[in-house]
Amino acid sequence: MDDRLTGKVLRRENSSAELNKLAAAPAFIEDLSSAATVLATVRVSRPDYVPAAVDLRTRIDPKLFTASMSKQGLIAILNDAAVEVVQPSQIIHLDSTRTP
Repeated sequence: MDDRLTGKVLRRENSSAELNKLAAAPAFIEDLSSAATVLATVRVSRPDYVPAAVDLRTRIDPKLFTASMSKQGLIAILNDAAVEVVQPSQIIHLDSTRTP
């Protein structure tokens, strides 16, 4: 697991609204490559709502689910008013330099 995921929930008064939703270390988004896929647990305010920018993986209850998303998808759901919290659990990196 990526150690950048172990940060506290950001609740500073001078933080932007979208970072208040992200339960990860502050440098998490900046450090993501554009090719990375983020797996996360997402809590929303409306039952059965799933943001268009994510791929639903598992529904835990009507307002809580796991999802996969791109870096752009993560940024999009952080700006979604119906999304309350995003807790990243894993990052999948596509490394094109590896050989089998």
